[in-house]
Amino acid sequence: MDFARRLDAPETQATLADEIAQARCMGADGFPSLRLQMGDGLWPVPVDYTDAGAMLATIQALNEA
Repeated sequence: MDFARRLDAPETQATLADEIAQARCMGADGFPSLRLQMGDGLWPVPVDYTDAGAMLATIQALNEA
């Protein structure tokens, strides 16, 4: 019961709303989403559940650009 009470607490809901707003500002409209931040830029990294190497390759390519 304590978990459910805390989950529904206004403070928890406010934190969740803030996190969702921040994610939307980054262009993340799904879950999970991955963004690489370098300096002032944000780049989407496609999530690949079967091959982490594909995500790493994207990150390395963005880092080298």
